[in-house]
Amino acid sequence: MAEIIYVHHEQLDHDPDNPRRFYPEDDLAQMGHTIEANGGVDQALLVLANGFLPDGRPSYLVVDGNFRLAATRLLENRAPLLKCEMLRNLTRKQKLLIMGRTAEQHYPKDPISEARLFRELHVVESMSIQEISRNLGCSAPMITSRLRLLDLDEPIQELVARGKLPKDRRAAEALLGIPDTEARIGLARELARRRASINTIVRACERWKEHRETAQQESRAQSLIEQGEAPSVAYAASSPVEPRFVDIDEADWETVRRSAKSACSACDMKVDALEHVEEPSWTLFSHAAGETCDLCSLNTIQSVCRGCPLPEFLIRLAREARKRKEVIYLEYVEGSSVGRTD
Repeated sequence: MAEIIYVHHEQLDHDPDNPRRFYPEDDLAQMGHTIEANGGVDQALLVLANGFLPDGRPSYLVVDGNFRLAATRLLENRAPLLKCEMLRNLTRKQKLLIMGRTAEQHYPKDPISEARLFRELHVVESMSIQEISRNLGCSAPMITSRLRLLDLDEPIQELVARGKLPKDRRAAEALLGIPDTEARIGLARELARRRASINTIVRACERWKEHRETAQQESRAQSLIEQGEAPSVAYAASSPVEPRFVDIDEADWETVRRSAKSACSACDMKVDALEHVEEPSWTLFSHAAGETCDLCSLNTIQSVCRGCPLPEFLIRLAREARKRKEVIYLEYVEGSSVGRTD
């Protein structure tokens, strides 16, 4: 038979494993009013013995009922004694499962508190996602979605816990896609202030990254222009790397140059004037890019340079050179393996 005791809230303390970290003030006030009006609680708090207070009274840790304890403390000297049921010989895993099953109907845990509980069960207690799902009656995708929230910065977690940001994984992934911590937190706070929807958060994060890439490209291009590079080449070389583009680096440009040189070496139509020029095609190519920029009457307007088709042409040229380099490498690897015995 369960052992029921009635104790003052001063004898109770939140269990250190209690996953709930945020208590909505309005809900606490409402719960406190109900406890005061009813002269206590109908459903017993589940507690474990925890030694004694300095005045000799026994002390207890609350396994289930931490929300009711927090509400009772608001009543101070008006607080009634609380009905408690003693638990004994619980493993930490059993205790966490009790915390996960209870008090979810009227005062459910916030998403971050849920995530903390799932993490303890999964990481510390070595329970699989499927085991947690079966024991707590929640879906496996929901558990993994909550766990992802814990990768957010603590200020953003608090916004999610307090319902100011969506708990949806898509919103979390969008925010986590912003690499700068300070910018990520600042944007999250602004989105929370606006009570932004999931789609709004995703679009805002995409716009932030686009603006950042544009600013970085502009900075890299200006640095190359200051070093004497033609604007068209500078903007091509500083283009942000995307999946549909190859990397624009020295190796790629060197491949373009070697390709041009090889073409000239194989050509038997070089005129006498170019006979002693080792790589006339590359010379013409590099001069042409610079002269095109010099002849452009708008080359001092940065926005025009960014939108010029010539950098895009150079990017495509470097991309094709990179592809050719990869084909030659694969042909070499396949050729060197022919006839090899292991």
